[in-house]
Amino acid sequence: MAIAIFGTSLAITKSRIILMNISKSDIFTLSSAREYKSCKIRVLIITPYEIVRESLKMLIEDSLGIMVTTSVSNLNNLSEYTNLKNPDVVLIYLMDKDCETVEIISKLKKIYPKTRIIVATSCADSTNQIRAIQLGAIGIFEKEGNAAALITIIKEAYRGKLYGNQSLLDGLSSYNSAESENTKAKSESAKHYDFGLESITKREKEVIAMIGEGLNNKDIAQKLFISLSTIRQHLGSIFRKLEVVDRVDLVIYAYQHGLLQFPE
Repeated sequence: MAIAIFGTSLAITKSRIILMNISKSDIFTLSSAREYKSCKIRVLIITPYEIVRESLKMLIEDSLGIMVTTSVSNLNNLSEYTNLKNPDVVLIYLMDKDCETVEIISKLKKIYPKTRIIVATSCADSTNQIRAIQLGAIGIFEKEGNAAALITIIKEAYRGKLYGNQSLLDGLSSYNSAESENTKAKSESAKHYDFGLESITKREKEVIAMIGEGLNNKDIAQKLFISLSTIRQHLGSIFRKLEVVDRVDLVIYAYQHGLLQFPE
């Protein structure tokens, strides 16, 4: 018997699941071997079906530097793992027409406030994609994609980069339009208090754009020909004006409010 999960064929026997036609996303070199030993991205998988959890685990761990610490059917099962360390990335695999599971993102953010969350869903499921970003997910993986794309999104999410697609961007634009009157009123008020979107300067927008590219403070300072202390001042000002607590929150806020755009 065979089953297809996001473009990857799985052969299922009585004793094991065999992954076919999957190549490692990393070339095994001395440097990658050292990275594999010293730094593994810890992934928690949440999806109701055991066969999907096991298949995802085998696929993800086929890539160097990533390990699946736990796979569960729902948040209630987390209580069974008393020694579970905070995962770096949580992958929520939504089944078709599932509009309830995505809501656990809010709870996950409370349990693991520093963990990046990825949602795997159908490319046609724009509602769940938009909702996931609103709730704080940092990546959207379309199940029609291939294994390499999933690995890339996990790695980029670990680095703090938000990933989506054009349809998701369009959906967020519609959401922002629906909220435009309320946002406009807030912005008009904010201009008088050096607060909110309207108060972000041109230089601060440049800093936000580079953070969206995943650059660190040193790289941003070099590109803008300014000092690290000036970068820190810019970041402090941006965090205060937009009421975000860290770079991840800033990136999510920036995509939701049009300061950044998803790559096509």
